[in-house]
Amino acid sequence: HMRVGGRRALWLSVSTDLKWDAERDLRDLHAPDQIPILPRGNATIPSGALTQRGGFGDGLLFATYSLLVSGANKGLKKNRKAADAEQDADNLMVKGSRLAQIRDWLAEGGQDVL
Repeated sequence: HMRVGGRRALWLSVSTDLKWDAERDLRDLHAPDQIPILPRGNATIPSGALTQRGGFGDGLLFATYSLLVSGANKGLKKNRKAADAEQDADNLMVKGSRLAQIRDWLAEGGQDVL
């Protein structure tokens, strides 16, 4: 992706421990300088706009699945029925959710966001 002009990418994982493996994999590809992994070191992903609050520019954003869905259940009712599953998918992209935050960061980089 980065070799053909992409500036931002998302790497999703089950565990933050695997971030170090991702960094090693990029080093093995001789790409650590061209592709910064965000957040750097042991830092966390801040809330709000990533380019403003976190100083996140271009690079590879490493996030876990649990972080991705955090904030998505704001305003959801407890004890809902299975028929509400479609609404659950819509709630993932609510303003203030991590998914919306990451989508916005990718879009700011001129990326097509799936």
